[in-house]
Amino acid sequence: HLPASARVEDLPSVKRLTFTPDASTPPVSFWRALATAAPRLERIDAPNCAWTSLAGIDVLPLVKHVDAKGNSLEEVAILASEKDSGKKKKKENATIRVLDVSHNKLEEHLDLSTDERALRNVVAFVASHNENLRSIDVAALSSLETIVVSHCALSELPTNLPAEHLRKLSASTNSIKSIKPLLSNEPFGNLTELRLSHNLIKRVPASFGEACPSLELLEMTNNRIGSWNDVGDALKTLRRLLRVSLKGNPFTEDTDKYPRVVMAGCPTVTHIDNTAVPGRAKPTHQRGKDWVEKQRAAGVVPEKRNKRVQKDGRNRRDDEDGKRTTKEEPHPPKKKRKKERRQQDGGAEGAVEFRDDPSSTAIPAATSDEIGEPSRQRELKMRVIQNKNRSKAASSMPAGAAALRAALKTTGIQSW
Repeated sequence: HLPASARVEDLPSVKRLTFTPDASTPPVSFWRALATAAPRLERIDAPNCAWTSLAGIDVLPLVKHVDAKGNSLEEVAILASEKDSGKKKKKENATIRVLDVSHNKLEEHLDLSTDERALRNVVAFVASHNENLRSIDVAALSSLETIVVSHCALSELPTNLPAEHLRKLSASTNSIKSIKPLLSNEPFGNLTELRLSHNLIKRVPASFGEACPSLELLEMTNNRIGSWNDVGDALKTLRRLLRVSLKGNPFTEDTDKYPRVVMAGCPTVTHIDNTAVPGRAKPTHQRGKDWVEKQRAAGVVPEKRNKRVQKDGRNRRDDEDGKRTTKEEPHPPKKKRKKERRQQDGGAEGAVEFRDDPSSTAIPAATSDEIGEPSRQRELKMRVIQNKNRSKAASSMPAGAAALRAALKTTGIQSW
């Protein structure tokens, strides 16, 4: 929205453009003019308009987000044709990352291959609430991470899903009978969320766990799964599953037995039908050592590396079992150490005095009887070691430095 006082000169700084409801479909010439006038435009919002086409949006150099929900689109045609442009078609920018075409009138069989060059970088595609949509091929969306096609008339899952990038898939409230597209040769290693509620699924093959090893959330409520064996073999192999929802299926009618069966078969699950499992579901900051060990044994939490960490002034090291052990006991406070030292020295505070001059052989202020024989021997030994170190330093010192030190001694300075 631009204020009434807006000028054409203000368009170069615009990054988001919102169309008013019931706006008609912009021609390709409009998008080309907009690409020149607003080169920094990144987002286009056109909800509840009367658009029938998206052709020409690909000419915008930096557009990343296109929201076209609630229109009258029958297809996702973004590329501008040469006939519409009136001149040779330029190279597509392929900058669109998020595309929302929900609540439209998409055709029964949606094929996005014709716009592959403009949609190859899309990571989120939303096409929910399209009542006529029965099948969709997303091979053109090679970078897709999130796809939402719920509340449609799909008879099967979208085909040619990118196994390498896909993270979230939502296809609830359709007429899907199987999950065969997910059981391809290449596993969906990054898929963490799968929502397939309100469909016609009767069985989940045991190979599902190998096809989606990283799955953390599974929603399959109100399907036609008749027994735990039709889904249990698959769930037992999901080592990272945390949330599962299966209510509304025929085998869940026994509300007392059903949760216990799921808990016994899925040791990593923390929530069943959005209800926390006692003893498992804890906030992250309250998860104790036992819970972490169970998750680590199940492969959810990676093994702890053997590394040193500094905490509370103490050096710690992780042993082979992953348990932290104290390498050395913490030192007592400084005042307490001084007090203990005075007690060991017989209470003679400040009795021994060291001098920095290596040639000095002055006798300490206190006698051996006052200090104690063990303490006296320790102090004499320390003095011998200190004198040896200073002699070595003086012998390795350059001539100029030695002369400077001799000159400093004549002035009464003992150390420098």
